[in-house]
Formats: sequence, structure tokens, C-alpha cells
Amino acid sequence: MSRTAAVLAVLLLVPAVGRAAVNISSAPTKNMACSGAVCTPTAKNAVLNAGDLAAMLAASDVTVKTGAGAATIELTAPLSWAGTRGLTLDANLNVSIKAEMVVEGAGGLAIVTDDGGTGGDLNLFPGGKIDFWDDTGSLVINGRSYLLVRDVASLAAAVIDNPSGNYALSADYDAGPDGAYNGGIVLVGFGGTLEGLGHTISNLHIDGHSSSSAGMFVSAGGIQRDLNLANIDVISGGDAGALSGRAVNSRVINVTVSGAVQGGSAVGGLIGHVSGSNGIVTKSSSSVTVTGGSHYVGGLVGHLEGPLSLSHATGDVMGGKESTTGGLVGFAVAPISQSYATGNVSTHGRSAAGGLVGSTNTDGAPIVDCYSRGSVAAGSTSSLGGLMGIGAVSVSDSYTTSLVLFRGKAPARRPHFGAFIGHYGFGVLAEDYWDKDSSGQSRACDAGCRSGVTGLSDVALKAALPAGFDPAVWGQSAAINDGYPYLLANPPD
Repeated sequence: MSRTAAVLAVLLLVPAVGRAAVNISSAPTKNMACSGAVCTPTAKNAVLNAGDLAAMLAASDVTVKTGAGAATIELTAPLSWAGTRGLTLDANLNVSIKAEMVVEGAGGLAIVTDDGGTGGDLNLFPGGKIDFWDDTGSLVINGRSYLLVRDVASLAAAVIDNPSGNYALSADYDAGPDGAYNGGIVLVGFGGTLEGLGHTISNLHIDGHSSSSAGMFVSAGGIQRDLNLANIDVISGGDAGALSGRAVNSRVINVTVSGAVQGGSAVGGLIGHVSGSNGIVTKSSSSVTVTGGSHYVGGLVGHLEGPLSLSHATGDVMGGKESTTGGLVGFAVAPISQSYATGNVSTHGRSAAGGLVGSTNTDGAPIVDCYSRGSVAAGSTSSLGGLMGIGAVSVSDSYTTSLVLFRGKAPARRPHFGAFIGHYGFGVLAEDYWDKDSSGQSRACDAGCRSGVTGLSDVALKAALPAGFDPAVWGQSAAINDGYPYLLANPPD
């Protein structure tokens, strides 16, 4: 795959923004026509009052559709209804949930996105979630029925019975009283769909000391999405991640994790090893403290084989002797776009360490529109760089402010280190930058990057977007990201 095609494949995962919408909100109903329990817009910007919709649901099933130029449906005010009535949200593009929806009885919810083939999706935003008080209620998304589960034990039992089923979390769940799970909530591989509906599983403890892979799922394929894992504690003798130790061609969408993860092989805050080029990670984040051994260690993913986009990691990452360690990804052989890392990276002994990525080895996996801001510290015989430790990949429209330093004094012989990349092999560097004041280094890398990377003063990097940065992708404000450029579609927490 060419660099352009690879990047385009990742960016196609990004939902379109700025489309006219049907807004279910607290404002008075406007530009909507409701007849026979079907509500459709009469103009491209329409409002359906949440209270009016709840009143209709008390009497009958209701369908809300797009049309007349309105392509999306957005819930921006709380909505709840009791009884057995069902609500259908049918959008030409996206259905976006930005407030809490509560199905209080045994009612149903059906969501249709991409009705018309325009690339839509279900989007759960911060503060948005869908609660079901009765797990006998009905949930259908794009024609697929989901089994509602309320706790980790119910999910585990369902997965054992049908590892390829469709499951949805109906409420937030505190897993602390459950005690430690051995390796994962269930030891069979999960190949179905888990739709978190914006809910949080907190205080999950996975003890996988004797396991080759550990996480909420020991191994996972299929789809995991719209889920928060808070204050997670995972430990493994092998691959480790809060969501899964190993994900094989899995699609991970909008999953956030916090807590601590420790492992001995491929270790990441979210996933230890993303295996298979058909897997993706997008719109996901980690604030996990990650501790690894002598293999691949990353703030979000330890070993990445599928494209990653619109994601970030903010936790500190510690790799062992001879590890490959990065603030976002330890070792990458897949494209990374519109993503960043701000956690501090440290390793011991002879290692590869980078603020964003520890190491890459293929130019078919470009890094585009990314940045790193955490410090990078490694042993004196390591390859270390503000963005990447060892690079054999094209990098464009990216920057780093990372402080790069040795543990102890730098050796007399020339080591591999640089403000941008420690040791650069091949690829193309274009419109890349490093902060000359914060990096502590005077060169972009030890060799190989003779052009395409520019050092800027801290003042200059904060004064305006660097030359070549697309203002449709990058923003800048003194009140955001400490004044440094930030990604419009992936802003700082």
C-alpha cells in the first residue's frame, strides 16, 4: 500500500463534522413534522424537544428520521421514557449521543446509521451514554440485535456461551467487589462485538502472573467500542493491556482506559499486541501507568500491526533493559495519524525509546500529524529521540517538545540520540519540527535526517502553526495544550 493510500485508509475512519442535524434538545421543537409516530425534519437544521419526544413515547413507538438536508441525529439533552415503547433513530449519516438516554422499562431502542451509504456511525461523546434499567429491553443497531448485560460476570457467562455474539453494557459497573480475575474475565478468545454504550467498568483487577496474555479479554477479535475502563489493574507474565493482551484483527473504537498495566512481553495501556493488518485502533485513549519488560512497551499499544488514528496516551511508560518503548506505541509496523503522547518515557540498559514511538521498521507505515510532549530518558547506549527512538519510516507534519536525556553521562563514543529521532534509517521527513529550547538537544537525529526537520524556539512554536501544518487539522490557542499546536479532531483532555 502506498503512503497516500495508507493514510487515506486511516482518515476515512474519521466521522464528518459540520453537517446539518436533527437535534433532540431542551429547546422548543422547530422545523419538525410528526405524523403517525414518525418525526421528520422540514429544514436542514431542526429541533425536537426531548420532553415532547418523551411524551410521544408514553403513547406509542416513535421513529425519528433525517431528511430535508439534515443528515445526522444528535441527542444533546437528557431523554428518558418508561414502559415498553420503542424509539428508532434513523440517520442518513451519524447518530451522536451527547447526553444521557435512559430506557426505564422493558422498552426498545433501534439505531440506524449510514442510511443511504454516506459513511455514518454511532458516536458516543463524553457525557453521553445509553442506560437500560431492564435487561429484557431491546437494542438493535444497524439490524444487529444485542444482548444486554449489566455486570462483568454476566458478560463473561455470555461470552463463554457464544464468543462471537453481540453484547451491550446496560449500565456502569464497579468490578472492585469481584476480586481478582485470573488472566481475564473469561479465558476464551472473544470474537464478537462489545458495545459499551458509553458506560464505565471501574476497578477491574486482572491477575495474570502465570498467563501469556492478560487483560479484560485475554485475546480479542471482533469489535470493542464506546467503553470506559477506569482504575484498571492488570499484571501479566506476557502480553498485557487493560482491554486485551492480544487483539487479532480487532476493531477498537472509542475506548478509554486508566489505571496501571504491567507485563513481560508486548505491553500497552490499552492493548499489548494489535496483531493483524486488518485491525484498527481509533478515537481511543490511555492514562495508564505502563510498566514492561525487555520487549515492546507503549502508553496505548505495545506492538502495533494495524492502523492507529485519533488516539492519545498521557500516562508514564517504563520499559525494561533492551526494550522498545514509546509514549504511544512501543513498536509500530502500521500507519499512525492525528495522535499524540504526553507521558514520560524511561528505559534501562540498551533500548530504543521515543516520546511517541519506540521504533518502526517499514516505510509502509507513515506517521502523519502527530506530536509528543513527555520526556524521554534512557541508558547511554540506547537510541532515543523526542518523537521516535529508531525510525525507518516517513514522518510528516509532526512535532515534539520532549526533553531527551541520558541516564547518567553520555558516553564518549557517539551514541544514537536526537531531539526528533534517535537513529533514522530511511523514509521521507517533511514539515517536521522540534522545540530547541525544551529538547535539551541541538540536532534532530544522529544521522539520516539532513532535511525536512526544523528546530524552532519555544516562542516560535507557540506563536503560529509551523509552515505546512494544515489549519483544517491543527489548531492553536494560548488556552489549549499550553499554547502548542493541537489536533482539532483529537484535542487534549
